Amino acid sequence: MFCARLLKSFEVDKFKAVMCQTRFGFALSITARPYTNSANEKWADENPTKLTEKEQELVLERLNGCMETPLRIKISLKNLKTIHEFIEENNSFTDIAQLYQLQGFKNEVVDDICKKIVKSSKEKTKMSTNFLTPEIPSDRKEMIKTMVGIDVGASCVSWTKLDCPRNRIENWHMVPLPAAQETKNILSLHDYVTNFSQNIPPGDMYIMESNNWSILSPQMSLRNHVRDAQISAILITILNFNREANLASFGYHNVFFMRSLLASRLFCKLIGNERVSSQQLVQKMFDGEFPEFCTPFEISSILRDFYFSIGKPLREDMCQSLLLTLACRELLLNNKSIKVKPAKS
Repeated sequence: MFCARLLKSFEVDKFKAVMCQTRFGFALSITARPYTNSANEKWADENPTKLTEKEQELVLERLNGCMETPLRIKISLKNLKTIHEFIEENNSFTDIAQLYQLQGFKNEVVDDICKKIVKSSKEKTKMSTNFLTPEIPSDRKEMIKTMVGIDVGASCVSWTKLDCPRNRIENWHMVPLPAAQETKNILSLHDYVTNFSQNIPPGDMYIMESNNWSILSPQMSLRNHVRDAQISAILITILNFNREANLASFGYHNVFFMRSLLASRLFCKLIGNERVSSQQLVQKMFDGEFPEFCTPFEISSILRDFYFSIGKPLREDMCQSLLLTLACRELLLNNKSIKVKPAKS
């Protein structure tokens, strides 16, 4: 069986030498360190990648975190291993130029890796903003301090107002849906929506879930389906055109639609295309246990007490407006890129 005793280990310039004693005699092992591209030392005082300063910072950030968070770009295992070895030995990359010294990293290889990292980052940014309809202008996004999520659920219309800078739920309430026979015509339904809409607090934006009203859900009667579509249409009109303060400030739509079922997917409350109860999740958040991607929030005991004072079907609908608002906050304002996982059955 081969065995060796380490006698001496030393480093010279870019090489590492190890002297070992074996039963066959002495052996000297000389290995190149992972950054030995002496042919690429011309990069000094230059920027061969032609990246902007911001793009360079982005590349360095992605590379330095690649051992915890995969790069999600096409890169050979050999090159990835070399990057990992450099980080393990030097803690981090501090300059783009160091990439050109890595063993086996030709100029075109480094350029390709940098371009892919920058491109993938832009694609993630695009994905995090196109989940709303209509798309929200970037200048308006910077002005958003409060958002109100509204859900037309199975039992009630609920809403949640979030103060984003303070991470505090300012308003969380609901109004039960009328029975279909109680709204005999569109005028009575309009009066119903107009009355409860006065209780919906003002916000810099309103979020509702996108719904394909042309498709009838098998769990809902045609009469209720039409009623919910009418309620949504009336509510959109009121919020878009009767909130003069907001229109004067922004001059855009006030109501935005989040992609259908996205909030439930983000919070892992979806099996196939069917939602599962979110009440246990909300209870955990009340107890201080938040999902990893969700920024903790504060909520008053008054709002919590009201939530627990109503029946479970109403509570479930209130959960939906809460999750809708939280999901929008994370994706839009906190620029989270969240991997959606299926709910456990």
